[in-house]
Amino acid sequence: MFPINQKFLKRIKTLISLMKKGIVTQIWSIKVFSSADMITTLLNETELDMDKPSIQASDVNDAPAEFVADPFIVKEDSRFHLFFEIFNKELERGQIGLAISADGLKWEYQQVVLSENFHLSYPQVFKVGNEMFMLPETIETNRVLLYKAKQFPYQWEVACELLEGNFMDPSIIKYDNKWWIFAGTEGGNLHLFHSAQLEGPYLVHPQSPIITSNLMISRPGGRFIFSDRTIYRYTQADYPHYGDSVRVFKVNKLTEFQYEEEEISLILCGTKKEGDWRKDGMHHIDQLMIDDHQWLVAVDGHSTQKSNYFVWKLNRLKSKFLVKTNRSMIMMKRFFDLLISIPLLLLFSPVIGIVAVLVRVKLGSPIIFTQLRPGLHGKPINIYKFRTMTDARDNEGNLLPDSIRLTSFGEFLRKYSLDELLQLVNVIKGDLSLVGPRPLLMDYLTLYTEEQAKRHQVRPGITGWAQVNGRNAISWEEKFRLDVWYVENQSFLLDFKILALTFVKVIKSDGISHGNHVTMEKFSGSNLS
Repeated sequence: MFPINQKFLKRIKTLISLMKKGIVTQIWSIKVFSSADMITTLLNETELDMDKPSIQASDVNDAPAEFVADPFIVKEDSRFHLFFEIFNKELERGQIGLAISADGLKWEYQQVVLSENFHLSYPQVFKVGNEMFMLPETIETNRVLLYKAKQFPYQWEVACELLEGNFMDPSIIKYDNKWWIFAGTEGGNLHLFHSAQLEGPYLVHPQSPIITSNLMISRPGGRFIFSDRTIYRYTQADYPHYGDSVRVFKVNKLTEFQYEEEEISLILCGTKKEGDWRKDGMHHIDQLMIDDHQWLVAVDGHSTQKSNYFVWKLNRLKSKFLVKTNRSMIMMKRFFDLLISIPLLLLFSPVIGIVAVLVRVKLGSPIIFTQLRPGLHGKPINIYKFRTMTDARDNEGNLLPDSIRLTSFGEFLRKYSLDELLQLVNVIKGDLSLVGPRPLLMDYLTLYTEEQAKRHQVRPGITGWAQVNGRNAISWEEKFRLDVWYVENQSFLLDFKILALTFVKVIKSDGISHGNHVTMEKFSGSNLS
């Protein structure tokens, strides 16, 4: 008889069990809403519009998301930033995503801002002085890592290690001139650490673990809130199942030697309504005080879905295939961009030199006009152009209208797109593609409709489908419609067609102006009424 491989036998048994029972998945989504007060009692359903989530997996356009969860809000530069976990089906681990809002109610997904070769979740973002920090869960590293923004909100790097150990959902708060970290571990335990400095070293509190063997109240469920000289701790209940509900505790004593708290109330739970996005439970809350009696609140919730094992597996394989195919297309387009832009830059280098000299003589310095524009997924990039306007100002120091500052020489540069030759450098750097929707102003990001925002799903270009179908002579709505059409129908054949039409348009100087304006009027949002 042949010896039986026990590992193989175990895998067969597991597979048979999955085939019989199916795969059960929790699909998490996020809701952001305003409240007159911080949440310390059970959510009043009649006063809030909770029917639809603000952010869900389908909003994520740069990763195959199964769900989104663990939202944290921070306000910076007059805009609200929402950081959250994206569970990537292809990688089978969490990444950190970002959405931005001008009013806190209408959110626009941006991109994945932090991805590692280990699972990430629970991204608590906070500001210390002029620097932004993020404390996510990094349990797979057996460490608690603190991240610092290199370029907020899109680029992050590890600042230091705070703790060693398998800690879940570490939550940090500064109180009484000390930093305190509450972190859960398997089995329903809650640990407490403190330090005089954010970067540590952190000391174990003498009462830690402050909770043991209690799945109902041990695991952190959101940011600690300090209000009216009181600390509030939010905790998720993982019994009778993971992500069941959220409770709030009032911290009565927090010192180096003592810790006391009391439960206030259950505040979040599932609706048990069929088809509801949070039917089966909720496990997280974050709250940001905007003004007196005005709070912005972010919560998450889930519904459980049961799938046939083979359907579930097929969906996983499909996600991986589509991601790999998309990556191949992106790499091929990048190769094409470099293949064309590098020779073009060399070919036009004498023209660029002559234009640079003429700009210096006729318009003065600086010769190059640099402006921050949204790139792929809205990430800021600097684009380069030759300046075409003077810096003429009125008696109060304000810039004069474009029509006055635009010289005949500047008009000539724009007519033949000579002012945009330097953007070949942007293509070589990877900020732009040769073909794609034109990069517009950063201010427009919060003005787009959900459909219009799709234009940022691809790398912006020097020329695009809208440019060869009217350029500045068409309305904003028509321009965005054409941009989105390109995103949904892009191909190498279409790119070649656009490049050929661009050459013809430049020679004919079509669509340079918009009506009686020398430049396109600013976009102020679409009137959908």
